[in-house]
Formats: sequence, C-alpha cells, structure tokens
Amino acid sequence: MDYLKTKGRKLAKQSKDIVKKCQNFAAQLLEEGLIKNPEVLSLDLISNGLSALTDMGGFFKDKR
Repeated sequence: MDYLKTKGRKLAKQSKDIVKKCQNFAAQLLEEGLIKNPEVLSLDLISNGLSALTDMGGFFKDKR
C-alpha cells in the first residue's frame, strides 16, 4: 500500500477507506475466480474483521 509520510511517520488511514479498499480487492479476486463466496464483499463482514484485527493488535487506532 502507498502511505504518505510526514517526518518519517506514516499517516493514519480512516477505517472506512481501509474497508472500501478491502471490498474492491475482494471484488477483483471474485471476478478472477480465485474466491467463490460473494459474502466476502459484505461491508459488515469486512468491518468486523478489521475490528477483530484491531482488538488483537494487528492495527492501531491513531488518537488525534
């Protein structure tokens, strides 16, 4: 992913942007036939997955 950097620190992305990019990527995989379940396009499912990863420490929320 392309990240903008300021003073050597990556800028935070909003969770809605991450979810939308995940949905677009899942749509590409679905079109290519690499995955078969259209449920992966669900914004709720992707949001829940992102929340789970945040809870496990895979993502960090930037407090501003």
